[in-house]
Amino acid sequence: MSKIEKIVINKIETRAEIGERKYNTTMERDDLTRKAWLIHGQEESLDLAIYLEKLIQLEEEEAFRYNRYKNIVCKFDEFMCNNETPENVHSYWSEMFNMFPARMEEE
Repeated sequence: MSKIEKIVINKIETRAEIGERKYNTTMERDDLTRKAWLIHGQEESLDLAIYLEKLIQLEEEEAFRYNRYKNIVCKFDEFMCNNETPENVHSYWSEMFNMFPARMEEE
């Protein structure tokens, strides 16, 4: 068994203990219908979908920020290489931030 699998098993055991304390029952309960179990599972799946969507958005925002700064640095580097004495370096730097907006476009 891998270390990852052992971690997951430990989390399952911990969650079962917390659930038993919180709800005073285990998964061996027999007071729910099959439909009630299905609804519980569906609700948990919907929660998971929400968590996954949040993480996807965070990944997209991080990639956007990375690409934005990468573009700014590349353009600025190109500017510095092509200008021996850049008197307007500060205004060009500001221009780069305006060229690459800080917010992602809404889809």
